[in-house]
Amino acid sequence: PLGAGMANAVGMAMAEAHLAAVFNKENYPIVDHYTFVIGGDGCMMEGISSEAFSLAGTLGLDKLIVMYDSNQISIEGDTDLAFTENVQKRFEAYGFQTIVVEDGNDLNAIGKAIELAKADKDRPSLITVKTEIGYGSAKAGLASAHGEPLGEENVVSLRKSLEWPSMEPFYVPEEVYEHYKSIVRQNDLKEKEWNLLFEEYCGKFPEMKQLWDKYHDGDIAKDLINDEEFWSYPDKANATRNLSGMVINRLKDIVPSMIGGSADLSPSTKTYMEDEGAFNKDNYKGRNLHFGVRELAMAGIGNGLALHGGLKPYVST
Repeated sequence: PLGAGMANAVGMAMAEAHLAAVFNKENYPIVDHYTFVIGGDGCMMEGISSEAFSLAGTLGLDKLIVMYDSNQISIEGDTDLAFTENVQKRFEAYGFQTIVVEDGNDLNAIGKAIELAKADKDRPSLITVKTEIGYGSAKAGLASAHGEPLGEENVVSLRKSLEWPSMEPFYVPEEVYEHYKSIVRQNDLKEKEWNLLFEEYCGKFPEMKQLWDKYHDGDIAKDLINDEEFWSYPDKANATRNLSGMVINRLKDIVPSMIGGSADLSPSTKTYMEDEGAFNKDNYKGRNLHFGVRELAMAGIGNGLALHGGLKPYVST
């Protein structure tokens, strides 16, 4: 659904921030990446994105970069039918840096905007890229370009207007293949550099290597199913949430990759991990997540934390 990916991206950026805080050492940035998410007008209308980005601004997730494809067209027509707010001012209120690229076909301008976003070390960034839907076709700027086929004649005219070198039904110029192959070669080198850095890191910090393996062990809690001591609890009537809280606090030391929290309800749902601190802009090592009253975004962020890898999230309401 539109907007869900926005919340997933916030979860991925939170995962990067937490893992970097846990594992990185001076001269050893083992976890160090940006999280990019591309969305459109529909994503900005959905409530889940407002919830998620409000939290992202509060957390100061400076390595989250939102690319907003703003063409001001929806399936029913112009977005003015139902969406007239100033998105940039909304994101400023969330605590984002906001950047506008006036021409979505200007790759240099987009590149400069990304560098500007990366340069801000305190805030996540919104890059609004203004585009024209159906650019170069007979349906340019029209709602019909959103969900209807262009048709054979329009495809021919589109290719001519874009100076596409072939009228074949499917054609990709050789230089495009070469460009992508060069990217693969560059990234192969980057991966080899990281592998060498990680090997050196593991030799210098063997205790961190052990912790890394625990974080990435999908079966770390498997043997608990037959561990009688783990399942031994006071033999008296108790609320399920209280027992759940006991289990979470036993698990947290066995599964160090556990991270989670609730939508402003941990005193009721007993999801707080004792002595693990709160995850916030001053302490990304914290394992307790305060989602605020944002249930929908919490679920999407939880999915993003899981999709990133290296963490086992839980959420509660």
